[in-house]
Amino acid sequence: PNAIEQSEHLVDIGHHTKPVTILNVARFNKKQKRQMLLVQAFALLAEEFPDWQVKIWGGGEESYKHEIERFIQSHHLENRILIMGRTKKIKEEYLRADIFCFPSRFEGFPNALGEAMTAGLPTVVCSDCPACVDLITKGIEGVVSAPSADAIAEKLKILMKNTEIRMQMGQKAHERMIDFSPEAIWNQWENLIISVGKQ
Repeated sequence: PNAIEQSEHLVDIGHHTKPVTILNVARFNKKQKRQMLLVQAFALLAEEFPDWQVKIWGGGEESYKHEIERFIQSHHLENRILIMGRTKKIKEEYLRADIFCFPSRFEGFPNALGEAMTAGLPTVVCSDCPACVDLITKGIEGVVSAPSADAIAEKLKILMKNTEIRMQMGQKAHERMIDFSPEAIWNQWENLIISVGKQ
């Protein structure tokens, strides 16, 4: 796996000023990253949860971004679903959020998911992405959803309604990422190189 730099601070879940944020960090990519699933899921929840918003950070496919923007406009959610662009201060954004939603179809090793988890964010990932599911013990560090807007909305709703569950999952997510600290990963590489050298 990749090494995940450990967060020095943890998200203060449930104590953010409103609006409360669901975060996605990924380049815009229709085939792989599937931000539209998150946007469609939130559209199903927006009326019930007026104090919540979605922030999507990343560059990428302009045509896909415009498709998502058109959906947002057609549902009059311009003030609730925010396309943020790029930033060099993404660690600060993790700490401002309460949930991380990462609906990718496939990943090699999902760095953004690991960064969100080490910051203490509970996560929602999709069941058809093995690399994401491998980082989530179902119901402990986050939740695994079927890859549909309806299913993601259902899973998000569970987390949005219960601050205590978000706090518990976020703490477990942070603890899970200790196994991926730079020291742990570099030690694995060193041990591998030493073992190969002895053959």
